Amino acid sequence: MLMRMFDKLLFCALFIAAMQVPQLVGHYQQYLAGEQAALTAQVNAMEQVAQSNGFADLPSMIERHLQNPEASVRSDAELKLQSIATLDDLNLGVQLMATGSYIEQANYILSPRHWPRLQAVMAHFEPGLPLAPMAIVWALVAAMVLNGLIWVPWLVLKQLFKPKNPVRLPRKA
Repeated sequence: MLMRMFDKLLFCALFIAAMQVPQLVGHYQQYLAGEQAALTAQVNAMEQVAQSNGFADLPSMIERHLQNPEASVRSDAELKLQSIATLDDLNLGVQLMATGSYIEQANYILSPRHWPRLQAVMAHFEPGLPLAPMAIVWALVAAMVLNGLIWVPWLVLKQLFKPKNPVRLPRKA
């Protein structure tokens, strides 16, 4: 009886923990969208600077600045390249958060190069319960799988070490 109660408590804890994944994905998606909007505005401003200074586009201005003898101009060009690369990664992340499965999203979020962003999101994350039916179904399936992964080895070991022919005492009539 104690094991059944422990099993139910473990399942509830796993279910509640699994329901946090869709919540975290939602928070992360909002954070990415905000960062993407800010960086898009910055890159658009760089494009305008390039065009107003007679360059065909931003990459041609950056290429010219990379060849400049002034170290600060080269450093600025490298920062611009880094901003463009970050924007490309953010665009990929926003697309993945909108269309990917929870597993793909979790892989993206937990990627070591995205840990600083995850830490920033976690600083403001508050646990909650998702209202989307798919999120609840996902959490239920994940909790059942995790619960099975925890209990199956224990049940197998219990069967392996179970006495083959237990001694039974005769019953009194």
